Amino acid sequence: MNLRRVMTSFAVAGLVTSGAAVVAPAGASASTAQCGAGNACIWGENSYTGLVKGFTGSQAAFTSWNGSTVSAGNGANSIFNRSGCTTYWYDYTNYGGHGKVFNTESTGFNYIDPDLGNGGGTGIAGGYSSEPFANRIESVKFCTAA
Repeated sequence: MNLRRVMTSFAVAGLVTSGAAVVAPAGASASTAQCGAGNACIWGENSYTGLVKGFTGSQAAFTSWNGSTVSAGNGANSIFNRSGCTTYWYDYTNYGGHGKVFNTESTGFNYIDPDLGNGGGTGIAGGYSSEPFANRIESVKFCTAA
């Protein structure tokens, strides 16, 4: 093991034991830790990687990814709901089209999906109960369906 690797290991260990937060730069490898309590988050790639976007309330049309000018519309591949209420994700702006429901984290089920292309999740009445939902999301409604 070289000296640089040893020094980096000690530095990271010191940050962890001191309680200091280590934050990945925008565009770096993501994780569910990037989704703070009270948020529902989407990532541009599977397994919570790529660009990330957090929501704290309903949004009729997605804007850009956090720290980017690239639109988040039709770009989600992973979801994690830590918002405290059920979220409803739609494949069109203004809560239109079909969609999927993600429960609260406290339910312990259907609140997280690392691969929206796998057909998991619960469909909103009339839509996508077992169909892939990757790269389809354009809006989100919190707590009550549209």
